Amino acid sequence: MKTIHLQFIGKLQAKPAKEIKLNDAIIYNYGETSKVLSIIRETNKSIWFQLLSDRGKTYTKQYNKNTLLAFK
Repeated sequence: MKTIHLQFIGKLQAKPAKEIKLNDAIIYNYGETSKVLSIIRETNKSIWFQLLSDRGKTYTKQYNKNTLLAFK
């Protein structure tokens, strides 16, 4: 498994955005997290997720499919 370094957290396990599944929690710098509610759209290079932040906000975010994301 690959790892990435997040600010104020350190090294965490990571996987490419294309391997993120429903209900995975994506971890960001400073410990913020977002739960994957749905996969909205996919192309050959990009993927769009509908996310629920730990603050209760729902939003859409686009990632390159090869971008490494920390998860839990």
